[in-house]
Amino acid sequence: MTILITATICMLILVLVVYTVMAIVYSSSNTYSDLLPSPTSLTAQTQILDSGSVKTTLLSQGGSTVAGFFNVQFGDRTTRMTDPIALVGPNLTPALTYTTLVGVAGAFEFQIAPSRLFFDVSGGPNVQMPQSTAQLIVYTDHRNFDTIPLPPFPQQTWVFLSILRDGRRCDVMYDDKIVASHRIDVYPITVSNPLMIGAPSLLGQAVHLFTKNTRLTPTQISALRATYSDMTGQPPIKFPLPFLPIPFGTVQTSCLPGMPCNPVSKPPANAMKAWSSRYS
Repeated sequence: MTILITATICMLILVLVVYTVMAIVYSSSNTYSDLLPSPTSLTAQTQILDSGSVKTTLLSQGGSTVAGFFNVQFGDRTTRMTDPIALVGPNLTPALTYTTLVGVAGAFEFQIAPSRLFFDVSGGPNVQMPQSTAQLIVYTDHRNFDTIPLPPFPQQTWVFLSILRDGRRCDVMYDDKIVASHRIDVYPITVSNPLMIGAPSLLGQAVHLFTKNTRLTPTQISALRATYSDMTGQPPIKFPLPFLPIPFGTVQTSCLPGMPCNPVSKPPANAMKAWSSRYS
């Protein structure tokens, strides 16, 4: 009987040890460092990774991942609409003015532009704006880059943007959906620039930004997004508790007769209060 009990205890200990080891290994392989735990304004450029970390994490490996929540809108639409129209190409096609939302200058940049507008430019009705309002540019050398057109990036709402690279294959995801997949001709260039987000022409916030030296799968991206979002798919924003200038100890509360908050043995507030009764 004693041998049976000892064997059972040893088996339980062995199972517990194996389960603990597997849990540690699994959690460590699926844990990502949150580089932006609190909401950060997009009005100014903010450095997320320094140039050394970018080179070792995003540019020197066979793959990479950049993902995070963005809630963005343009803050200078009036200025952009009144500025002179830039004309490019032999047919003088109006060109959109792109703003980099997130990326590494000279390596890869996710860019957005205001809503597409069709201008009445002299030269006939054939003058159009074929560009997309969002694009990913990937530099293959210091002068040349590949342009990956993307669907319009949703504005004034939280979107989990993911930029995935596996070798020469580049994918872009909005939330849990792949919106573009493109294979460039040569490998992206390696530069010594930091990973930045934001621009002076943008409004909004970013939060929960992640990077990894491998390409995450869409399933892993979906799980990562669900970990840092609520049931609506948006990151829960923590509001600070209201400040109370009066400490709780000084707040006077009333006590009903017979309640335990004011027991009979409690002395009166005024120690010099005269005692009297109808029998005195």
